[in-house]
Amino acid sequence: KILEGKDIVCYESVYLNNTEITFHKDINDLGQTITFVQERTTATWGNGTKLVNAEDKTFELKDTVHYKGLIPGKEYTQTGTVMNQVTGEPLMQDGQPVTSSVTFTPQTSEGDVEIVFNINTSALAGETFVVFEDLYYNGVKIATHSDLKDKDQTVYVPKIGTMATSKDDEKTLSVGKKVVLVDTVEYENLIKGEEYTLKGEVVRKSKNGKYKVIEKGKAKFTADDSGNTKIEFKINTTKLEGEDLVVFE
Repeated sequence: KILEGKDIVCYESVYLNNTEITFHKDINDLGQTITFVQERTTATWGNGTKLVNAEDKTFELKDTVHYKGLIPGKEYTQTGTVMNQVTGEPLMQDGQPVTSSVTFTPQTSEGDVEIVFNINTSALAGETFVVFEDLYYNGVKIATHSDLKDKDQTVYVPKIGTMATSKDDEKTLSVGKKVVLVDTVEYENLIKGEEYTLKGEVVRKSKNGKYKVIEKGKAKFTADDSGNTKIEFKINTTKLEGEDLVVFE
């Protein structure tokens, strides 16, 4: 492990009766050199962040592999597998593990190569994923990077659940010009210590199925891994008797 990214050179000596009679000690001799490949990776969603929405669509997951110690002009194959951080098992979609690979020929011994995965996140809210990588030369695995706790290899799919009530935790609002509506948002799988902004809209649901926004609000909070935060709206309900209100977040 401590030799990752380093070169070692073998020196040889021939002895007769404990006397060195010849030797081969050339620090620049490529024939005597063994290179230990080093790889470091950074996984992000296609939006350039560690977080992506759980929607019924396919997002790109990009894994940038920084390598050191490759032989310029030689062909290599970099592979990757998306792993569920909790189970330690590959992410399965359409009955197959989510994998990808790219074959490349480096021009220098150190550089970057990118692996791209296409992932449907519609059923993945609240999940965390880690990308494992293997590097092959002539069909032989020469480097691997597989650490479920490596934050650089990790990406997240957040999840939220909400409950809108009056200030007294009731589902019915009183009539008034500045009635407080409280929206409590439970969140999972955010990055701890990061600051987020929660935005909300209170909408009136009409009988024809259309919505009209009657109030907007936002609140900033610093996240734990999971937790809750609140956003409050002050609403004039004097003309909303008998109406249903819904909060969008």
